[in-house]
Amino acid sequence: MTFAGELELDFTGPDFRWHGEEMAGVPMLVWVDGRVFEPTLCYFCYSCEIDRVAVSSMASEAYSLREWFSFLVSRGISWDCPSDRLLSDFRQNQQPLVKARHISSNQVEKKIQRIYEFYRLLPSATRYFAPFARVVGDPGQSGFPLTSKMRIDRKGRIYHVWLRAKRHRKRRVRRPIPDAKEVKAVENLLRSGEEEINLTEERWDRRRSLLKRERDWLMVRCIVGAGLRISEVTNLSVAMIAAALRAEGILRDFSTGLNDAELLADAAYDTAAQDLILARLESFRASGRQYLDVTMVRKPEKTCSVPFEVELVRQLLVVGIWSVRKAQLDKLTEHPEDPVEETDYVFLSFKAINSPLNSGSLGDLIKKAFNALGIRASAHRLRAYYATTLALKLWSEFIALNGFHFDQVVVNMTLDRLADALGHEQPTTSIRYYVDMAIERHFGGRNRARRPFLSKIWRSIMADTLSKENLKLVADAIDRLKGPTGEDFAAHLRYLCDDPDFQPPEPEKASARPKRTKPRLAFSSDREVQVSDE
Repeated sequence: MTFAGELELDFTGPDFRWHGEEMAGVPMLVWVDGRVFEPTLCYFCYSCEIDRVAVSSMASEAYSLREWFSFLVSRGISWDCPSDRLLSDFRQNQQPLVKARHISSNQVEKKIQRIYEFYRLLPSATRYFAPFARVVGDPGQSGFPLTSKMRIDRKGRIYHVWLRAKRHRKRRVRRPIPDAKEVKAVENLLRSGEEEINLTEERWDRRRSLLKRERDWLMVRCIVGAGLRISEVTNLSVAMIAAALRAEGILRDFSTGLNDAELLADAAYDTAAQDLILARLESFRASGRQYLDVTMVRKPEKTCSVPFEVELVRQLLVVGIWSVRKAQLDKLTEHPEDPVEETDYVFLSFKAINSPLNSGSLGDLIKKAFNALGIRASAHRLRAYYATTLALKLWSEFIALNGFHFDQVVVNMTLDRLADALGHEQPTTSIRYYVDMAIERHFGGRNRARRPFLSKIWRSIMADTLSKENLKLVADAIDRLKGPTGEDFAAHLRYLCDDPDFQPPEPEKASARPKRTKPRLAFSSDREVQVSDE
């Protein structure tokens, strides 16, 4: 018997097709002798076909299935003989890990749901081959090895789960957002440091190590400088950058017969073209433009305009496209007899150079860098760092445009622009959190309760009714209130504020309008008109 412990996780290559559809990067379980465990390949390709879950989320599902198959083998049971009792035993088998706090109960339930979903959809996934016999019954049906029940999610959608599935409330632990110093430390750790890329180095292993570190650093810069998700970083293409440069006129007057993506890629071999593009990019920045809008598809399948820092665009050109990517493709074309399929991705894998880097690999290397520095953060928290930094920039810009008057208009403008930059259709709870942090940093407040008072002080100061001497007096009063004698000083201020002699004059009340009386007619038919005899 072959043991599930001998199953390894692998991914389909760039040329893999599933019934005519491209299915690159789909996970599959493979025996150590190279044979593919076909049920899992069918299941994950079918999942892509029906758009059940993103490809980037399938690797963790594959690991859960591998663990389940290993559990079955340890019991001497074939993988195609599941049952309610076995799933319950599998849950119990996970309890020592839960008690040791290696995993949570919620993670165990997630594994069970993945296993249940695998068997539920497998008959449909294998319909093109020898169909797998149905082993999962519908809710309320009996006589099947695995039984089901219905649940309704927050959006009112009905879905099926295992009958004995337990509901666990998700614990949302908000990790601290790394500060600028910690972000810089991660960038320095990933980059090549003092070592420069030597493109003439004869040993490929040496060049590869340096190139990989430059690539990893630049991918982190894409998260920090543009707020991209890791899947968006790995899907970034030369065509996207070229289209943004073309829209601003930076690629004008190039008549080579190539499309913009090919033109930008071929500039790696033309230093004159590089100098011209970089000079125009610098003129673009000198005109006061700090961001270049790059159009890309963001989650959920929505085309958005993403603001890239101009310096980040320069780094993508010089380091990404014209150095690292060029060296990778040059290595790939050393043997002209081997056919090479053109690729448009900016960031390529060093294991399969003509393929994009897997988003899971990017998340892992960033997590390892944070762990090496002893920082509790991840790739997603880098995106949160970008959001807080951009929120403060937007807030400062909009409050200045509003005459430094703090009102809800400024808050709404900041919320909308930040949501657009992060690829959200509308401001979410997270977006509001980032804007709250920006406001608190602007006013120096630590919570929302203090914000109305800080806003009132701010409006009073910006009203421009206080002289320079009185403004200095206000500053001195604040310093006294913060000092060791602050309580006593506050008592004196309260006494003065309550003193009638120091009360501001009440605004004059508008004079009351005379009471309006009903108009009287000069003649009425119900009363006599007396005529004088005179």
